[in-house]
Amino acid sequence: SVDHTWVNEQLRAGYITEEEAKRSKFKSVITRSVGYEAEIHADTHTIPLRSGDVFLMCSDGLSNHFSRQELERLFRYTFYSRLPDLLIDTALSRGGEDNITLIICYVAAA
Repeated sequence: SVDHTWVNEQLRAGYITEEEAKRSKFKSVITRSVGYEAEIHADTHTIPLRSGDVFLMCSDGLSNHFSRQELERLFRYTFYSRLPDLLIDTALSRGGEDNITLIICYVAAA
C-alpha cells in the first residue's frame, strides 16, 4: 500500500522532494480513509511468495521513524522474534507520536 496523504501524493507526482515531505506541516492531511465514506476502496496487490519471504505490515506511526534501508538491515540481521519489540521501542524513542501498529509475516512454505 501507499500512504494516502496529500504530501505523499505530491511526492509521488514529483512536486516535492523526500526531504520536503519529511518537513511538511501538511503530512497528516489524508486523502483516503476507512469509515468516512460508505464504500471502501482498499489497495490490493498479488505477488508470488517464496519460502523465507518476510513481510512487514505497519502503520505510519512505525514507518515514519525508519528509512527503507534501515528496515532492510534490521530484518537481515535481527531474529524475527525480536523485531516487534525492537521496532516499537525504537519508534517510541524517536518520537512515536502516532499509533504504532505492526505485523511481521514469515513465509515458511510457499
